[in-house]
Amino acid sequence: MFGLSTSQLQRRIAAAAKATGLEGVSSHGCRVGMAQDLARTKEELPAIMQAGGWKNERMVARYTARERADRGAVAKFYAAAGEDRQ
Repeated sequence: MFGLSTSQLQRRIAAAAKATGLEGVSSHGCRVGMAQDLARTKEELPAIMQAGGWKNERMVARYTARERADRGAVAKFYAAAGEDRQ
């Protein structure tokens, strides 16, 4: 990825966050946030897995469960009934 090792990337993200006064920013948080953003755009799990380099669908599903809830069976039921349950 851009010729940087994982630890180099982590250090750069931490330094950039510190320079802007942000606390608690990590490369892992950025990766999870990217997965959540992709889920909000209705990307499917395989595409999100590929973008983030995940091999296990369970972790991606866990990180994106809330964002995908609006596409589930219950959400579709209430939408058909004309109710917004969010």
